[in-house]
This record gives sequence, C-alpha cells and structure tokens, in this order.
Amino acid sequence: MRVATWNIRHGGAAGDGHRRVVGTLLGFDADVLVVTEFRTNDRGAAIVVALQKAGYYTTNPDSPPNRNSVLIASRTPIATTQSLASSLPDPWRLWMADLGWGRVTGVYMPNQERKLPYWDSVISAASGPNSPCLLIGDFNTGRNDLDKADNATALIGAEYMDRIGEVGLIDLWRSRHPDRREYSWFSTPWNNGFRLDHALGTSRIAAMVTDCRYDHAPRLERISDHSALIVELAVTGTATNAR
Repeated sequence: MRVATWNIRHGGAAGDGHRRVVGTLLGFDADVLVVTEFRTNDRGAAIVVALQKAGYYTTNPDSPPNRNSVLIASRTPIATTQSLASSLPDPWRLWMADLGWGRVTGVYMPNQERKLPYWDSVISAASGPNSPCLLIGDFNTGRNDLDKADNATALIGAEYMDRIGEVGLIDLWRSRHPDRREYSWFSTPWNNGFRLDHALGTSRIAAMVTDCRYDHAPRLERISDHSALIVELAVTGTATNAR
C-alpha cells in the first residue's frame, strides 16, 4: 500500500493550474493521498471531482474557502472522520479518517508559536484509546540539527520531534535515514532548506514500512514549493486497525 502526502501550495495554481496538481497527485499512484494546503473553493472542488472520477473516496473538513486545510483521498471506503483539534481555532488542520486498515490523520500545522497547540493535540490524541496509527502531512516543524540547513533560522517546536517517541510515534523517514539531510521545502530568497513534511507512525505501522522517500519532482518542476513524501506499507488484505 502506498500513502503519499503533498502540499499543493495555497490550494493549487490558479486557472487551469489545478490540472497539473491533479496530474501530479494521480502520478503518485497512491492508495491514500493526503493533500495539504487544500482549499474548499472552485479549484478544490475540481480536484475532488477529478480524484473521485479516478476512483478515490474523498473527505475534507468544512473550512472557509480562503483557508488552507487537508484533503484525504482513499481507494478504499472511508468509514468515519473527525478533527483531532475540535477545540482549536482551525480544527480543519488535523483531519482523521478511518480507512479500515487504520486511522490516518492529515496534518497541516500553522507556523511559529501558533503550531504549538496543534502539536499538543497530536500528542494528546496519540495517547488516547482511539489514536491515529499514521499522522502524515506538513507539520511546519523539524529537528534543529538535521532537518534544516545550517544557515537557516531555528525551527520553533523542534522539541516535539523528540516528544513523539514518548507517546509511541516514530518518524518513519528519519528512522530509516538517521543521519541524512534531505529537505522537503526550500526558501528561495535565503537559499536554504527544511524538512517539514513528515510521516509519524505507531510501532506496528513502522514494522510495515518497506520504503519511505521524498519525491522532489513536484518542487523542482515548480508545481508547488514542497516535495512529496511517499510511504510504502506491506498491508495484506484488510488489516485490522494498526495500532
């Protein structure tokens, strides 16, 4: 099973630009797509229609059309959905879907200190009885040693990348590449990079991972300013909820 996440940048390009976004999403050939910076406007509706025509079930929270949120698309039916941050100002930033084989949460966190309450919601949810098994998307966070260029500003909330281990979550890419520097977003003016897009999974999910990699083509082709993250899972049949 392939899970892909990609930040499409402010809902995707204007005009017919959403066609390139759709083409890129379908090109991942993923069983589950987590689309961040999705917007519930005309472009967003066109993306949803295209994905549904391609055989995906889709879900996204009810968010204002000018605000960035999350879309989850799955080739298998979506059982239930909910926000992990219902009490926070932008609950559409953390959207969980039960996909039968597991509970996947699409993540799009704010910048700076505004992200910290959302991180607290992630930590709290991961400790609960109905916790997600995979949280994936744009966390706007990383470690301050390996997840940013040396000339880049320190990332706020970096300590949460250590705290995830306290609640049984594993950084799936970092666990396979403990010392590598690879960035999913670049600052053009400052010519430096950050690894901001992550997949966090439980130990059972981590045991299923056969590959976890970044696809830089969408960023290098300037369809978005983010690279995609691809997670390959060895899931047989309709596995029970992976905790």
